[in-house]
Parts: sequence; structure tokens; C-alpha cells
Amino acid sequence: MSNRGAPAERGIIRVLAAICALLLLPSVLPAAAVRSTSWTLVVSAPHQDAVRYRAAVSPGDVFSLTYVHSVSRSVVSGSFRVTADALIEPVDTVFRSFGPGLPWTPDADYRRLDDGAMLVRHHEPARSEIRVWVSPLTRDRLTLKGSEIDLSAESERATLIEIRIEQRANRQP
Repeated sequence: MSNRGAPAERGIIRVLAAICALLLLPSVLPAAAVRSTSWTLVVSAPHQDAVRYRAAVSPGDVFSLTYVHSVSRSVVSGSFRVTADALIEPVDTVFRSFGPGLPWTPDADYRRLDDGAMLVRHHEPARSEIRVWVSPLTRDRLTLKGSEIDLSAESERATLIEIRIEQRANRQP
């Protein structure tokens, strides 16, 4: 018995498989390509039913919140990363003097920067939102992709601000 026909038969089978794949591909691809997800960082004042800021974000984007500490009167800056699950992950906090509410424990993962400030790395779970009180006295700012937003500009007094990531599925042609 000879196997001479086997390579030819395998070649024909491969060609038929390729043709079937091409015929089926248009019916499979649109279903897979119909949806993409766009993410938006949303800053709102929930007690005022007001959105203060919206910006497109992607996984890995980092934003910071900066404010003047109400007790030490020094600048504090916290960095946060957008996760692949559209959550907000605390990254680190930089501050120049100790005060209530600052992230410090004896076993903290920290280092002193060249300018004398302390950098504390966070090991906290990502969260769906961040809620902070902002005030004209603490001059709260959010920085994202080179844009700085004054979070307390629209408030004459302390106001609760919520920061979250919204996901929206988009249909593509």
C-alpha cells in the first residue's frame, strides 16, 4: 500500500479548511468586533448631583490628587492607577511633614526623596471609587495626563467629591 496520495489529500483538506474559515469568518468577526469598551474617569459632587470633570482613561493611566494638609499646612500628593478591571488602585503618597491622616506606620514601605519629602508606597486593594472632602482652604487638585483640575473651585465650603471609572460598551460597525 502506498502513501503517495496522503500529502495531496492533506493539501486539499487544508485548502478546504481555509475556504470554510473564510466563509465563516464574516459571521464570526462582527460579533467579536461589535463591542469595545471606553472608560471615563468621572469626578462628581454626589450631594449636589453635579459632574465636575470627565476624561477618557485607559488601564495603566495614573492620576494624582494634591492638597494642602489642613493641620501641617504642607502639600500632600497621592497617586492612583486605573487597573485593567476599571478600578482605582492607590500607588503612593508624598508628603513633607507628618500629620493626622497621613499614611505612616512603623512598617510602612517608604523612602526619603532628595528634597526631604517622604514617599510611602501603598499595598491596598483597588477600589471602585475614591471619596474625598475638598475645600477652598485645602486647594484640592486632580492631575491627569498633564491637565490639572481645581476640585474645590466650585465650592465655598467643604464638599464631598467622588472619583470613579465608568465603563461603556460601544458598538462598532
